[in-house]
Amino acid sequence: MKKYLLLLLLPVLSATPDTENEEEIFDLAPFTLSEGPESIEQYIEELEDYGLERLTEKNCVRFLWLRWRNVPMLFEVYDEEETVDVVAKTFEHDLWKVWKTRSVDRSVHFDVLKQIEEDYKFFEMPFRLEDQGDDASEWFIEVNYKDHSHVVYRRSPNKETKFFELGFMIIESMIESPLSPIH
Repeated sequence: MKKYLLLLLLPVLSATPDTENEEEIFDLAPFTLSEGPESIEQYIEELEDYGLERLTEKNCVRFLWLRWRNVPMLFEVYDEEETVDVVAKTFEHDLWKVWKTRSVDRSVHFDVLKQIEEDYKFFEMPFRLEDQGDDASEWFIEVNYKDHSHVVYRRSPNKETKFFELGFMIIESMIESPLSPIH
């Protein structure tokens, strides 16, 4: 396998470029990750890549968790008339597959929404901050509550932030136990 890779690279490495094209031929860029969305419009495009749209229902939460070299995960909390459904999905072969579902009491759900608003100050968080860590994960949390609809994006969120705590709270509530480090 290594021999074939070397043979593929050999013509590029042995070429003698003219001075104008020298940078184009020899500037082999290192592996880079996506920059992530800068705006809500780009977030919507990102959702479309996964067959999703912005949340339209009231009192719901979505956490799209993109992890490097792992399948994307989606945690959604929907307020139905009598119950609140919590659904975790994995994205495999261009399809969302339900991994786990559970129902929670509506009063608990509204307590959590109130906590997201008041304790985490979610609706005051900016859409995006610069990268904070180095795990190459991307976190999108979208919340519709009362008259508010807000999305927050973080790439490699800092473990000391309220945003990180909120993401972990969503995951732990789904799996019904403390989350062990996954990275």
